[in-house]
Amino acid sequence: MKMNKACTSLLFLMAFLCSFTMRATAQNKETTENIFSDFSSDLSIYQWAMLDGTYMSQFHEKLTVANDERYALLIPSNEAFKSYVDAASLSTDTKMVVSMAWKDQTFPIRTDNYKYDVATGTVGRKFTGQLASLNQSAIVDYLTMMLNSHTFALTRPEDAEKGLLSGNRYFQALDGSVVKVLMDENRNPKAFQGAFQMQNEEAGLEAFNRSNVERNWHRDNFDLYKIDQPVIHSPHSVQWVLKGNETDHPFAAFYDLTCADKQCLTACGFTNVEDMLPYISSLEDRLNYTNDAPFTLFVPTNEAIEQEINAGLPTWHSIRALIEAHTTSDAEGNFVWDAEENRLSAAKDCLTLINFIKAHIMQGVEIADQLPFTRTHASALTNNDGKTAQLEVSSMGNEQMTVSDGEHTRTVLAQKNIFTVDKVRSYPNGPISSTSARVFSYHPGIIHQIDGVLNYAKGDMNSLPVAINGIKTSSSSSHLYDLQGRKMNSAPERGLYIQGGKLRKKIINK
Repeated sequence: MKMNKACTSLLFLMAFLCSFTMRATAQNKETTENIFSDFSSDLSIYQWAMLDGTYMSQFHEKLTVANDERYALLIPSNEAFKSYVDAASLSTDTKMVVSMAWKDQTFPIRTDNYKYDVATGTVGRKFTGQLASLNQSAIVDYLTMMLNSHTFALTRPEDAEKGLLSGNRYFQALDGSVVKVLMDENRNPKAFQGAFQMQNEEAGLEAFNRSNVERNWHRDNFDLYKIDQPVIHSPHSVQWVLKGNETDHPFAAFYDLTCADKQCLTACGFTNVEDMLPYISSLEDRLNYTNDAPFTLFVPTNEAIEQEINAGLPTWHSIRALIEAHTTSDAEGNFVWDAEENRLSAAKDCLTLINFIKAHIMQGVEIADQLPFTRTHASALTNNDGKTAQLEVSSMGNEQMTVSDGEHTRTVLAQKNIFTVDKVRSYPNGPISSTSARVFSYHPGIIHQIDGVLNYAKGDMNSLPVAINGIKTSSSSSHLYDLQGRKMNSAPERGLYIQGGKLRKKIINK
C-alpha cells in the first residue's frame, strides 16, 4: 500500500509536469526547451531528486496540486550544488561545505566535503578520510530536505493569487522553514535567503549570503525559479539563541526559566522528568513542547519577567530553596519531606513554571513584517480545564505584530524574526562519518520578543504526582509501594517508590 501511494504520487507529479510541458509549448516554446530539456544537464541533480519515486516519496505525498493553491519551486542548478554549506555542521568544529556533483552511475551523485571558516565566510581545504564524503543515505536525506525546504504551497489568501509577488517578504516552505524574498526594481524576485544567508549578509560576508535567480518560469498556479545556490537555513538551536553570549542578553531571564532543574522535579515526585524538561542536555539541545512541528516562541522582556517573578512566578532557584528548607536526606541519599503539603507546594511551583514556558510557545510559524492578517493557533499549554490555550496573532501591515491570549495583547518588539531550529542534526559516530552520516530531521521555528508575559495556568493540584498523599503505607519499612500505591515484593531496579511512607529515588540493594 505504501509503495502504491508513492508510485501514485510519482505518476501524478510526472503527469503534471508533462501537462505543464505541453501547455507551455503551445504558448512559449523557449520555456519548454529551457526548463525540461535542461533537466537532463544543468538541472540533472534536482531532476533526479524530484522525480525519483523510490527515495522521494515523502516529498511527493506533500506536493499535491489543487485549484485553490499556488506553488513556487526553487531549483538549484548543478553548479549550485557544488557549494552547499551544511548549516547543521556549523554547531560543531567540523563546519563544512558539501559539494555535490553528477556522475553517470547507478547512484548518480557523489560528494566532496570542504572546511568552512564561519568568521570569514571562506572555503578551505578538502577533507580526507571519514570526512571526505557522504554515503548514499546521507545524500538522499540532504536532497529530500532540500525539496521540502525549497517548495512553497501558497495556500494563504494573501499569497494564493500572486504567489511570491503578493507583497509579503517571507514565505514558509513545506518543512516549515522560512525564506526571505529579495525583489528587483520591477518588484520581481531576484534572490532568496534562508536564515544562515541573512546572518551572513548582516555580518557583511559576500559568500553564501543569497541564492540569486538565474531564470524563472510561470504557468497557471506553478512558479519555478532556477537559483545559483541552495537556500541555507538556520544552524542554531533554540537554546543557543536564548542563551546568547552577552551578560545582558535580551533573552537572559527567559533562558534561566527554561533550564529546568532535574533534581527539583525528582525531589517533588515527578517520574516523567525527561518529558517535562523544556531542554534536554544532550547532543541535541531540544525544545520539548513543539510536537515535532514548526513553532513560534514569544519571549517576554527581562523586565517583564522580573515583574512577574516579583508578583509570584516561581523560579528554579526559589523551588530549590523550598526543597532545601523542607527536606532531609536519609542514609541512601533520598529526599525525606517534613510535610506532604510542602512537597505538594513545591510540585505545584514546578508545574506553574513549566506552564509559563509552554504558554509562550505557539504551534505554527508567524512572521512579522507581513501583509495584514489575523490568525489563531494553539499554544503548547493545556489549561486546567483540559483545553488547549489559543493565541491570536495579528499583523498590522506596518511592520507591527501583536499576540493575544484573550486576556492580554502583547506587542512584538525590535527583537523579531529570529530563525532557529528545534533540533540540530547529529551523527551516530562523531560529527560526520562517510558510513553513518544522516541528515537528522529538525523542525524550524522563529523567536519574537514581546513587551509582556502571556497568561499561564497555575499548577493544577489534580496534575501533581501521587507520591505520598492519599497512599496507604505500612508502618513497616519492609513494605514497598510504587507511586500508584500498589504493594511490591521488592524495590524496583530504578525510579521512585515509597518505603515506610517516605519517597525514595535511588536504588536500594536488598
